[in-house]
Amino acid sequence: MHKCKRLVLTSSAYAMFLKKDKKQSRFTPADWSDVKGGCTDGYTKSKTLAEKAAWDFLEKLPENERFELVAINPGFVMGPALVKGTFSSADFINDMLLGRIPKMAPYKMPMVDVRNVAQAHLNALLKPDAAGKRFMLIDRSYWLKEMATILKDNFGDKFPKAANPNKTFSKTTVRILSLFIKQMKHMLASWGVDTVFVNDETRDILGIDFIPMSQSLAEMVPTLIENG
Repeated sequence: MHKCKRLVLTSSAYAMFLKKDKKQSRFTPADWSDVKGGCTDGYTKSKTLAEKAAWDFLEKLPENERFELVAINPGFVMGPALVKGTFSSADFINDMLLGRIPKMAPYKMPMVDVRNVAQAHLNALLKPDAAGKRFMLIDRSYWLKEMATILKDNFGDKFPKAANPNKTFSKTTVRILSLFIKQMKHMLASWGVDTVFVNDETRDILGIDFIPMSQSLAEMVPTLIENG
């Protein structure tokens, strides 16, 4: 018999909030993304199916072989980078800073600092009450305009072509861009929706004190510059 007592699974917020009903705006850890009609690409579908498979696997185990499972569901991860290679959030911020995404769209992104993600994984192992739960690991959702404003205020002198928070793409333009830029597909899926994510248990059980995105982005960009 295995000696595993608890497994912490890194899932994704994208396994929670991509719905066929595009008007739904409030999401809790009880929500699951709709793999047919909700998920916008292979990544979001795979995250949803993979987490469901983990819970199903545990449920089907004999009682004497079961272990505790905790799912951590982070949003778009920001914050200081330690690696020199590319990764999704760095690519997106680079595109905003270098003017590849020069305008905004009425879209909110669920975001979290990488340091909160690391702490949540550790606390999920240590906190007894975390067993059997899914945790919405999101500070809150931020309008793209908010992100662009933070970047412009902090780094506009270094990146004069940075995204303009006061200019907006049309929906038709975003639809065309979505053929080439993955994040644009997510924008279309939640166009104009004021999304809210319920993270009470993440705060109360895991004890996470979320780092605001203004700090995350301000501390992220210098590391991207340093890492080339």
